[in-house]
Amino acid sequence: MSLSYKFVKSPIGNLKLVASEQGLVAILWEKDRPRRVVLDDLVENAQQPILKQTEAELGEYFAGKRTEFTVPLDMRGTPFQKQVWEALLGIPYGETRTYGQLANQLVRLIDPRLGLGGACFGPATQPVNLRADAIAQRILPPGLGRDVLGPRLVGGPHQPASRRSETAQGWTVEASHDAYVPELGLRHERSITLSPQGTMITGADRLVPVTARHGVLDFTLRFHIHPDVRISRLEGGGILLKLPNGEGWRFRSGGGTLTVEESIYLGGDTVRRTEQLVVTGQVRDTPVEAAWVFEQIVV
Repeated sequence: MSLSYKFVKSPIGNLKLVASEQGLVAILWEKDRPRRVVLDDLVENAQQPILKQTEAELGEYFAGKRTEFTVPLDMRGTPFQKQVWEALLGIPYGETRTYGQLANQLVRLIDPRLGLGGACFGPATQPVNLRADAIAQRILPPGLGRDVLGPRLVGGPHQPASRRSETAQGWTVEASHDAYVPELGLRHERSITLSPQGTMITGADRLVPVTARHGVLDFTLRFHIHPDVRISRLEGGGILLKLPNGEGWRFRSGGGTLTVEESIYLGGDTVRRTEQLVVTGQVRDTPVEAAWVFEQIVV
């Protein structure tokens, strides 16, 4: 059965409302990625009752006259996605939750024996969130927009660039973006090289100040590891990753402090506990580079 949609204007841009006969299915940004939320066939219908109710309640919210929404929701997703969205909707008006707190809550709902420390977690495909708020990079600034639509990424790079090359050392992809410039004054550059034999992946992340700035900013690189991979520290430095088939890979990094932290794996309908490799450092007023390598070894 097709879904109805209509466009509405708001202080944070034009929004596309999508609803079924049962409830609101999605609120989409003006330039949303086409495949971020997969929907059925859409038919424009500005008079659909749920769409009209949604428009009215959003208007009242932006006018400062509403703090709760009564629009029925018709959530479309996997059982786990629905758990995430229910948790987001449970955040009271005016309060915040970090992604780590949400991850802890969700994992304990599934298995109370599990717990997470500083896990980085985000519902990248949430289509509707009328009350939730959270902390993340490049999110909507505090205020009505973020309270209504939640921790949605805004803005983005204006001048992304990428280049692919092939040399005797392997295949290299170099990319950069300026999404951090408006708020942080930094350009992010990354290069990744795969060796000809496929036994080594080297990379480097650079943060380049492009505007005058003062003070120190912390940065973090996270490499989330599949839960079937066993992680252990090597005496000579670095991290050993042992695959289920017996293969061994070593991870090393430079330009930052390497640690191992807990994480979660969201590759299916259930949450699995796993680990992540974390490289942390600081950037001041000069470029900083964190280099890293995954290399196959005999174990």
